[in-house]
Amino acid sequence: MPAADKKDGEIGMEPERGSFVNGRGLKLQRYAWRASSLARASFGVAQEMPPAGQVAQIESKAAAQTDDVPPAAIIIFVHGYCVHARYEALRPAYEGAPGHTKYDGSVTHRLNEVGCDVHAFDLQGHGESEKLRKMPCYVKDFDDFAKDVIQFTEMVRKEYEDREGDGCPPVYIMGASMGGLVTIRVVQLAGNEFVDGIVLLAPAVMMLDEENFCCWYYLKKPILHFMKPFLDKVKMIHRYRATCAKMRKTEGDDPLNYWGLMHFGMASNMMEGQLRSRGGPQIELPFIILSSPNDTHVNSMGSHDMFQQCTSKDKTLCWMNNMGHSLLYEPPGCEQVIRLAVNWVLERAKPDSLRPGASELFTSERSGGYTVRREVEK
Repeated sequence: MPAADKKDGEIGMEPERGSFVNGRGLKLQRYAWRASSLARASFGVAQEMPPAGQVAQIESKAAAQTDDVPPAAIIIFVHGYCVHARYEALRPAYEGAPGHTKYDGSVTHRLNEVGCDVHAFDLQGHGESEKLRKMPCYVKDFDDFAKDVIQFTEMVRKEYEDREGDGCPPVYIMGASMGGLVTIRVVQLAGNEFVDGIVLLAPAVMMLDEENFCCWYYLKKPILHFMKPFLDKVKMIHRYRATCAKMRKTEGDDPLNYWGLMHFGMASNMMEGQLRSRGGPQIELPFIILSSPNDTHVNSMGSHDMFQQCTSKDKTLCWMNNMGHSLLYEPPGCEQVIRLAVNWVLERAKPDSLRPGASELFTSERSGGYTVRREVEK
């Protein structure tokens, strides 16, 4: 399959594909979008995509020179519940399209444009990855998601160290929705030195109706402890859908997305993950949270509380005032979200590459459709 296909002035690029086996023996599908591949597409070089983790064969001297330049940063992308990596890393080709297949203008494209490589995989039970007990979107322990991300990040870092020979570029984890909660647990389990920073997009750190759920969870937990083996497979929890009809169609028409009821065991495990994130070690590394006060899927007060309570000396909270939950592809503000996230990474990974005034996105209290709170200790 060609690496790039220009149509009507747009850039189309297929990801490198591969797989790895996690600690529970499940085969997980992985993807990679490299800045060098985008550069080759700019030179008009078409090629077969190698397996993710392997170096492509270069067919042009000009294009080969782009591979000599290490990426500005490595982005590990973690998707949310019931979708898959490509769904959130890409955009719909048109309103109401079945799934997300458009590279041009996506967060992946914008990161590649500024020299960042993007690596992702379908979480266990999601997309093209294998399922535990053949149950979709299920995990035995919520931290298994985080352990898979840790394993994947270490694997990607080693690939760059072996290839570059002089160390690895800075690594950032970008997590959307449930992927944001997974990202927090990655840092708490692996330590604040594990990566250089994290980007959280509408992180699912608090349930939308948490007060009722907490009461239910704590009152019945002793009984449910004994009943959980029987309740694990029971589908009983409704999930939230997009409020926009065209977005619902796009979500529902993607065969790799799951739109059935959530298993009781998964709902219980996700709640446990949220409680662990609040009681776990402090987040001290640089981070940015992009969230919406109008979120229809998660309680955005969780983002506020995390910003207030974390002791990081470099933290930013951006309220996307006119958006809902799907920040990476929800019109009309998704372009603004992507710009904020990409500039935040560049500001830390390669500050000299920012044009004068680019960091002003973060200096004003209000700017357009978003509100910024930032605390940086120099």
